Amino acid sequence: MTADTSAPLTLRPATPDDVPRLRHWDTQPHVVAASPNDDWGWETELLRTPPWREQLIAELGGRPIGFLQIIDPAQEDSHYWGAVSAGLRAIDIWIGETQDLGKGYGRRMMRQALERCFAAEDVTAVLIDPLAANRRAQRFYERLGFRFLEQRRFGDDDCFVYRLSRRQWLASPARHASDHAPYHQEETSMNAHLYFEIQAEMPDRARHFYSELFGWTFTRVEGLPVAYWRIDAKGMQGGLLQRPAATPPDGCGTNAFTCSFEVDDIHASTERIAALGGRVALPVFAVPDTCWQGYFLDPEGNTFGLFQVDEQAR
Repeated sequence: MTADTSAPLTLRPATPDDVPRLRHWDTQPHVVAASPNDDWGWETELLRTPPWREQLIAELGGRPIGFLQIIDPAQEDSHYWGAVSAGLRAIDIWIGETQDLGKGYGRRMMRQALERCFAAEDVTAVLIDPLAANRRAQRFYERLGFRFLEQRRFGDDDCFVYRLSRRQWLASPARHASDHAPYHQEETSMNAHLYFEIQAEMPDRARHFYSELFGWTFTRVEGLPVAYWRIDAKGMQGGLLQRPAATPPDGCGTNAFTCSFEVDDIHASTERIAALGGRVALPVFAVPDTCWQGYFLDPEGNTFGLFQVDEQAR
């Protein structure tokens, strides 16, 4: 069955009439795999309407296809999230039937859920907690703009906690993507940005530059044919290696993919880069209504970008 991109996708409150459907969905293999230790107690919970929770059924052209829950984790009565600050929301989501997986419906549901969360001006960020072993779910959330926060146990479940700030959501390409654009299997794609590498003539100099600029940490990896360090880049993973050939001369252009990293203050970061021995490759410019963007050279001659989200950028 192909994806139906023409039918409207809507969210409505879940009611006790949905209990049989939700119980059926609970038995589906992909739902069990995502939440093996959960019993939602539908018969009881759907009779409750606490002010800190919304339980929603997603319908595609009037046909129920999935479930969403949005909670305020600071107010939730089981204290599942423990002590958290105010101004957060947490989301649970799943598609009910196997035949509806891989069609982009989850993306459409999450976009509506996130817009619903951030419609409240006091909400600063959204949390989700996929299983640590569920790499497909993690890629799905990463494509929406979520950033890895920590690994954490919730009861018997080993989870990865991800966070999406209001600023990150406003800048996320997923927010502006059309529901009717061709679907490219985003939930299972192998094309996600998962790893990057930096080459350096002087690795110690490069380690100092990036640890001071971004707070990255480096771990030496033994047993490889070149000097190599793993990079923990606060949610992304990468590597630093001894450059195996001569450093390209200035002015020859960038012969590689260029990664850009979000910062809070691009002008302060520009000054920091200069103080650490880096240089400006392309001065900061406005991407209208989106962000401020600039490109730089590290002390090893590698090009990288920085951006600061700003909907007023002109």
